[in-house]
Amino acid sequence: MQINDPSKFFKFPSILEKYKHLIYCPLDIPDPPSIDERKIFKYIEERINIDSETENNSVGGALGSINLKSDLAKSLSSNSSTGDYPWNLVHLMRADLKNTRWKEFENRFPSLAEYFLSLPFKQHFTISLLNQKSNQDVGMHTDPDLWFGIRFYLVNNSGAKIFFRKAKNPTYSRLLNISNNDGKIKKISWDDILERDTVFAEYPRKKFCFHLTATHAAHGVEQVPDDDNTRVTGFVSGVIDEEKYFPILERSIKKYSRFAIWGQPNSTGPD
Repeated sequence: MQINDPSKFFKFPSILEKYKHLIYCPLDIPDPPSIDERKIFKYIEERINIDSETENNSVGGALGSINLKSDLAKSLSSNSSTGDYPWNLVHLMRADLKNTRWKEFENRFPSLAEYFLSLPFKQHFTISLLNQKSNQDVGMHTDPDLWFGIRFYLVNNSGAKIFFRKAKNPTYSRLLNISNNDGKIKKISWDDILERDTVFAEYPRKKFCFHLTATHAAHGVEQVPDDDNTRVTGFVSGVIDEEKYFPILERSIKKYSRFAIWGQPNSTGPD
């Protein structure tokens, strides 16, 4: 069984070497467009109902696509401390799914679709909306990003923050709390992989775009209040356009230096 780590199939771009251990930083690019929040929550609710019995009701877990109604979903690292999956998840585009209805989304929310596509990617693996469920925290995990991912807060009516635990021995590979030795899957404690201290991100404003790592820290999110209409995160992963991303990171580190979180710079090469 193949563990979901895109870094196994790509070479880390040398131009981004100085930023390989950047864990988090707001990005100096335009903020997401203003939207009618009622309409986006209505859309998410509609899609959740439509997708509930389809392949779209799945998540790209460490061991591949996992149906959120399956028993395997109970073991997802991102699950809340209650044991539940903490997101109302809508895939707008996912490379391994046939029917994610991007064109329908583009017609209903053209400015938001344009914003997603303006982000510096050569190729998309996933474009999704994540609506954090009420009274749910998000457990410690990493996402199947190719080294880095880009996220943004489209709706953010909560003080809940994303937090990180840094890798003890980072490499160029995705941090995972499972291993695959000769086809035998073994669960590993995050405590064996991550430093003990938790570092909370600071936000420059409510709605903004930010950089995230999959190799130098795992992350979780604090619990949001008793209201599903609290937060929507735009989730984008894929092959970043390094030539476009490098100057963005250069500007962002200068502008948001006090917000930046860095990991261990002494990463080893691909394992």
